[in-house]
Amino acid sequence: MKQVNKRKWVIACIMAGIVLTMVIVASINVFANNLAPPAQDISSGNEKWDQLTGSPSIVVTSAVGRAGEEATLSVLLENNPGISLFRLTMKYDERLSFVSAAPGDILTHHFYAHHIAANREVGVSATSSGQGDVMAGGIVFTITFKIDEGVQAGEISLELGYFDEYDAFVSNYKLMQFEIAQQGKITVSSSVYGDFTGNGRVDATDILWIRRYIVAGRSIAVMKQVFGPTTIDTFNESMADITNNGIVDATDILWIQRYIVSGRDVDVMISVFNPSIDFSHLRASTGTAR
Repeated sequence: MKQVNKRKWVIACIMAGIVLTMVIVASINVFANNLAPPAQDISSGNEKWDQLTGSPSIVVTSAVGRAGEEATLSVLLENNPGISLFRLTMKYDERLSFVSAAPGDILTHHFYAHHIAANREVGVSATSSGQGDVMAGGIVFTITFKIDEGVQAGEISLELGYFDEYDAFVSNYKLMQFEIAQQGKITVSSSVYGDFTGNGRVDATDILWIRRYIVAGRSIAVMKQVFGPTTIDTFNESMADITNNGIVDATDILWIQRYIVSGRDVDVMISVFNPSIDFSHLRASTGTAR
């Protein structure tokens, strides 16, 4: 009987020790938590922004055209963390005239373009449709200028900016300014129609590269990747369309060949081949390159 009571007493002591240990450990944890500094929120408040591997940025494309023609540039958004509104301005050179601006494929609701002719500046803004932030990247808007008559060959720079320092994009109700990674430019060409390579002369090299351009799905970037490298700096896509029907295809190659065979003389070409196409645009351009 005494041995049973002793065993119970030992068990009771062990249990009491376990409970006391648990109480001490819990007390230490509470004390340590009270001494620890509060956790800091280092997130931006936008989950997708925090997960981005590249910096959110804006890129403006470039275009090629001749005096008297229109040139269209695209304003692109890359690594978009989510936006619901944008307000941007485009300043342009005195050698250009503003034609129009159109929404891209990101924000199209309440699209508005305001032209201030005296300042040679176009303000553009748009919002989402009220469904929250738009997360996709792509074209923010496109803008078209006419190259004034008599403008000499060369490059014309454009300047994209913000209405002011802190009024750029609104994402999750927070103002976020995107880096403008690349400004746009318009290259004014003096090339004749058919001069795809921009060397001032229509020849077999143009035919070769136009064929490659068509095979590459009419993409300069794909063409250079597949058939490059090349020492040609700029390809004039608009000049490849010698028939001036808005698309570069086998018909353009045919008429470039006929133009070369005719000694690069539009009148001879028309006399020999009697086209149904109006080549007045080609005749007008041959004064700068034959």
